[in-house]
Parts: sequence; structure tokens; C-alpha cells
Amino acid sequence: MFRVGRDGKKILDISGSSVPHGSRVICCFGEIDVRCHLARHYCPDAFYTSDTEPIRLLVTNYMKTLVANKEHHTICVMSVIPPCYSERMVHNPEFPVRGSDEQRLRYNFELNNELKLQAELNGIDFLNISDLYADEKGMLNPLLSDDGVHISNSKPMHNRLIELGWLN
Repeated sequence: MFRVGRDGKKILDISGSSVPHGSRVICCFGEIDVRCHLARHYCPDAFYTSDTEPIRLLVTNYMKTLVANKEHHTICVMSVIPPCYSERMVHNPEFPVRGSDEQRLRYNFELNNELKLQAELNGIDFLNISDLYADEKGMLNPLLSDDGVHISNSKPMHNRLIELGWLN
């Protein structure tokens, strides 16, 4: 999400892609931001005026890129999937797990709330799937995940898309 917001249409430009004009494009970014980046930038300091400002700035920049792609497509932003329990994560030194499970759950909740708010303000559809993949504690349900980062069962999301009338 950070990179899409930072680099804009240089990194996400669907206007020249093979996606037919008029198609609905679902953008799903943010898992890495929750897993390893927000913990480094979340605490208020001299740079940020509040502890939620990093999330607001992240989403604002991301939305600018999505809005820039609305000319020929219907853009939809998908909620970030729930975070995985630290002990289930496969170690990745490039994108390590930072913050406690509770912290990452809070980042995820606040990020999804900001995504929903800014999607509404920018005329972008919001697809919430967090509830479909969360366990009773709000973390990624291990039964629906392959490695702690990716969902392994697309059926709940498929059913949600049918409910919304996006699929037949």
C-alpha cells in the first residue's frame, strides 16, 4: 500500500493493461504494511501529530493512486485481511513480523476503518472481507490460510461478491 501510494501510476496503472474498460478492479494491498511497516511508524513523535496519522497518510496516498485509475474502470478497494498469529508466520527477513499480535490487530482494524472512510469519500467501492477470514479473536483464521499471509479458501469471498451482485 505504501509503495502504491508513493509511486502512484508508475507502479499501478491499469489504463494500458489488458483489463477491459468498464471492468471492476479490486485492489488488495496492505498486509505487509500491517505486518512489518506500521509498527516502525505508528508511535507519535515530532513528525506525526497523532498516533493515527501514519495510517491516515498511508491511505490518503494510496487512494490518490486508485482515484487516478478510475477513468476507465470501476475501482474497488478490498479490506486488509486479518493479521496472522506471530507464531504461525513463516520467517521472512525481507518483511519480518513487527509488533505484537494485539498491536497488529489494532493497526489492521484502524487501517480498514480508514480505507472504508476514504473509499466512501472518493467514490470507490469498498469490499470488506475481514469478518469472513477472522477467528474469534479477530486474527486470521488458520483454517482459511495457507501460510499465515495468504487466504487459502476463496469461497467466503466468492459468496460475498455474489451477495454484493458483483458476480453471478
